Amino acid sequence: MFEYLNLYVWQEACTFACPREIAIKDKRVALVHRGLQIACLLYTWYQLLEGYQYLKISIPGVVITAWVEPGTYMSEASTNFSSLAYCNAPDYYWSEHFSYSNNTCVSLPINELFVKGEQQVFYTTYLTETTTVIAPCSVQGPCNASSPGVRKVGHGQSSCQCSSSRHMFAVDTEKLTLNMQHHYYSEHIAGSSTDKPGTTDAPITKFRKDGSEEDLMVFTPPETIIVSLEQLMAAADFTLDDPN
Repeated sequence: MFEYLNLYVWQEACTFACPREIAIKDKRVALVHRGLQIACLLYTWYQLLEGYQYLKISIPGVVITAWVEPGTYMSEASTNFSSLAYCNAPDYYWSEHFSYSNNTCVSLPINELFVKGEQQVFYTTYLTETTTVIAPCSVQGPCNASSPGVRKVGHGQSSCQCSSSRHMFAVDTEKLTLNMQHHYYSEHIAGSSTDKPGTTDAPITKFRKDGSEEDLMVFTPPETIIVSLEQLMAAADFTLDDPN
């Protein structure tokens, strides 16, 4: 028993292991070893740089809220229509059924000057008002068988349909403003044009011409983005007086 304990103490308790290193002195083995290390390093860098593996790709989302405001439409209403070039536009003939003559100008209520869609705002600058009358052809009146441009409709073509149109330019549409607020978000950052000043990642909105780095307008949160139609047209180098 004593001999067993003595053997255990000396061989187990009183011994320890040291890490060992083996040096191989062989040029061919060394060159292969270093070559493999360099190849692995180059392959790793190639995969990172060529495939942009070092980047995290995150597709951002954007939500834009837009609406139309009167701008200066009410306070700077045009009263002398004859001074507006487009109110004196010449007649335009496209076909028998699409002829635009005797053009006049009209000042419309604001809610008739624009239509807001899902992804766009349409501004009214020109409109055609058509009045249609349908009456029996046998009755003498404003619409009968001898009326110019009459169209016979109904059972046995017993009814006459007459139409007359007024062509009008909407005045001062360019004075309306397009108001916008927007919000962007991604996996790690998000911001809104309504953020408080100094908020991290709050966007600064810059209004520029396409291909230009000149800031025509700059909006900082929480400032509402307000651009008049007149400003948009000026950036695009045209006015409503220009023929199209």
